[in-house]
Amino acid sequence: YMIVANALTWTYGDGLMSGKPMEDKKELLKKVLRNPALVAVFVGLIIFFGKIPLPKLILQPIHLLSGLSAPLSMFVLGQKCAEIKWNNLLQDRTLHYGLLLRLFLMPLSTIVLLKLLQIPEDIAPLLFLMQALPNAVVTVILAERYELDEDFASKLTILSHMMCLFTIPLLARLL
Repeated sequence: YMIVANALTWTYGDGLMSGKPMEDKKELLKKVLRNPALVAVFVGLIIFFGKIPLPKLILQPIHLLSGLSAPLSMFVLGQKCAEIKWNNLLQDRTLHYGLLLRLFLMPLSTIVLLKLLQIPEDIAPLLFLMQALPNAVVTVILAERYELDEDFASKLTILSHMMCLFTIPLLARLL
């Protein structure tokens, strides 16, 4: 799942945020092949499926760097949080709609689909949780990269992280 999600984020999502249409399939393929995150995924898949052993000299730094992913994301989010002007929070209807969509409508529609499709009880909570989680920090990073509304992306991401502490347990009861 995460491989597909990352591939879509760094190709289609990146294209949406940039505002440039990617009609040319060759351009899209070049973008995929030049993206460091996706190149790492493809190399990792080759190593995994090829059962290629890696020396400790390579494994140890990879292990250490992998542990930095979440802390660095939270550092970026915290830095953006310090820069945000929070005074107009209650008046921002777009922010309210974004939170409503992300934290309520998406998880609720997932619950309905899970029940309609009769997804097994051992898989359903995982699928629900994947839809109920807050906005990814990559939203803020892409907004900054393309000089879009960083404040909005930061507020949406930070508030969705804070509010999901309440919405996930509340909505999980409906499973």
